[in-house]
Amino acid sequence: MMKELEKARRNLYALIETGTAEQIIEASRYLDELILKKVFRPNWQKNSSGR
Repeated sequence: MMKELEKARRNLYALIETGTAEQIIEASRYLDELILKKVFRPNWQKNSSGR
């Protein structure tokens, strides 16, 4: 997961330099999605296993 986050972050930074607004927004949303999965996935797994 961390490698994927790093790759997405590098891609976003590259697009900020050379990409269109649409590409930047899309890359930013993808990075946000990965971050949310990283932050909340452990909590979901804990809640699921306790049932």
